[in-house]
Amino acid sequence: MKEEEEKIYKNLKSKTFKNVCNIIDFFYVKEKSAYYILMEYCSYDLYSLIKKNEIKDIDFIIRQIANGIKEIHD
Repeated sequence: MKEEEEKIYKNLKSKTFKNVCNIIDFFYVKEKSAYYILMEYCSYDLYSLIKKNEIKDIDFIIRQIANGIKEIHD
């Protein structure tokens, strides 16, 4: 399983996404048997925007989410 996870992380790290936070680096900690993923900083999140009622165009947001999902799966 570890090799499969590393392959996925390496693949995602090698790409630059428009609608998804990018992976900067990842590493495996043997003592914890866990991967840690360093991702780019996002100054806001969708949940906060929705909660503050700052989203005016819900169609635009849904398209962005769909584009992000498509990017990851391509």
